[in-house]
Amino acid sequence: MAMFELKVVLAHHQDDPMEVLAQGLKKSGLEVAVCTSGFDALDEIINSGCNILVLADHLPDISGFQLSCLLKSTSITHPLPVVLVSSGNEPNDNFWKRASMADSVLKRKQIEQNEADSVKLIKRLAEGTSNSAITPDRIDNQPVISGHFAGSDLIKSYGELLNGLLAERLVRHFTRNLASATHDRAEFTTLFFDMVSRLFMPDVSAIIVNP
Repeated sequence: MAMFELKVVLAHHQDDPMEVLAQGLKKSGLEVAVCTSGFDALDEIINSGCNILVLADHLPDISGFQLSCLLKSTSITHPLPVVLVSSGNEPNDNFWKRASMADSVLKRKQIEQNEADSVKLIKRLAEGTSNSAITPDRIDNQPVISGHFAGSDLIKSYGELLNGLLAERLVRHFTRNLASATHDRAEFTTLFFDMVSRLFMPDVSAIIVNP
């Protein structure tokens, strides 16, 4: 991965920056890529990779909670540590703290009062990612998270995200149908080739049976 030893992607709202935290992380020896939207952070991860993601809960396009939930529900990016920075102002924050599956949730006041401890926590989580750091080659062609995203083009970014989610949903639909047809070889074969032809349009397709 073309980066320093450890890299942090930090996403905050440009009207509510986390410059103190970013500077503290840099002083601790971490490379910090600062983004001002969730989609820009996602694009940074896809194209440049990282060891850990730090997200403000409120971003101008997709919330930090939602982005964390997206990454944690995808097998390739699930191990990536995510730290959420919560303002604690929203009544549904408690639900999203659980649904986001973040590795740690820090309150904004907590960081402001003890920035050094927050930096230590983030660095410690990053240091444990020797086998889970995200690199562009690991994400290439993965459903949902392999599109082109930008906070400056919300319509296109949401379209890319929706396309990925729908494709993943379609694959799961076919997979459930295949699983239910395992007792009938003829039905299984028909469903398998139907799925392959619809999704990939191959010139040739086959099932190889290993005796």
